[in-house]
Amino acid sequence: MDLDEFYSKESIKLWEKVLGPKMHYHFGIPNTDNDPFDQAILNFFPYIKQNSKVLDCGCGWGGPGKLIQSQLGCDVTGVTISKTQSEYIKSFKVIHSDLHEFIPQDHYDVAMFIESYTHLNDTYRVLNSLSSFVDCILIKDYLCDEYVLLEEWNMHLRTKQMFIDELEKSGYSVRMFNIIENFWQPGIDFWYSGLMKLNPMEIRGQLKGLFQLCYKVKFMNYGIPQLRQCEIVATKSDKYNRI
Repeated sequence: MDLDEFYSKESIKLWEKVLGPKMHYHFGIPNTDNDPFDQAILNFFPYIKQNSKVLDCGCGWGGPGKLIQSQLGCDVTGVTISKTQSEYIKSFKVIHSDLHEFIPQDHYDVAMFIESYTHLNDTYRVLNSLSSFVDCILIKDYLCDEYVLLEEWNMHLRTKQMFIDELEKSGYSVRMFNIIENFWQPGIDFWYSGLMKLNPMEIRGQLKGLFQLCYKVKFMNYGIPQLRQCEIVATKSDKYNRI
């Protein structure tokens, strides 16, 4: 799959209509008083120090990075395989690179993967490249009872043990592993509402895939059995007790 084309061929204006001004392209956390998309990132704030250096691995359209930058004053650097996304983000530095080929040129307090870890074909290669440069890994992604490959979206749905093994083999210790049930609704409702404002002829490529996902979840009770999300914190220190 040509992931650069996959993420870049639709008009930015169309993405803005679907994702809204914050441009969060990840699932939110339901049942909170805050914006559900913001809340998904706010959950990690206890593990991100003020003014720290943060590497956003697979930064998408920049929603999480901008939130961390504005509220915590962090020095954010994003990495994305999409040239269009790298040119779109103006508020922080972005490197246009495949994470499998990326070698950090600086030290970072935190590297975060917000629904991007699942797209990695070789997590060991990526984590080993980061391990000498990054103290803490934050992951928000999908969790399944058994490994599942969704070829259409190039998604590797991992088990809890796979996440732990991959991180520990790369020199990190898992300090927190939280499982989120029933994560679909806020994101699906928001995206479907935005998609319905488009001309049907504009719903192509990845937008078409997103529309099909939203439709199936909303009207056909679609879902992968036992699919959940997880929040993971892994560090190289003993600051946090392992959960």
